Amino acid sequence: LFRSKEVEYKVICTTNLVDLTIENEGGGVSQFDDMATPWSYIFEVVRPDYGYVFVYVSAQNQQNSGSVTAQIYVDGMLYKTSTSTGAYVITTASGSVDW
Repeated sequence: LFRSKEVEYKVICTTNLVDLTIENEGGGVSQFDDMATPWSYIFEVVRPDYGYVFVYVSAQNQQNSGSVTAQIYVDGMLYKTSTSTGAYVITTASGSVDW
């Protein structure tokens, strides 16, 4: 019942350069500027008392063209994905991981 789950954020951008905002393993927000892609961030979450964990990854293309994709995997399975195309676009994937 209190098994941990592995969460992975993945970001791919055709222009290879993004700014990122994520919900981290501590429930806070982390930001990363000018990150090369493909980028990934993996962490373990344990079921909290209220039974779910909010997950969030947002990526902004740092060039005047191209597409950016944000994905969330839970225990190796694709959970959410989002793609945006264009100059300096932002794409966001988010949801609640339940037990």
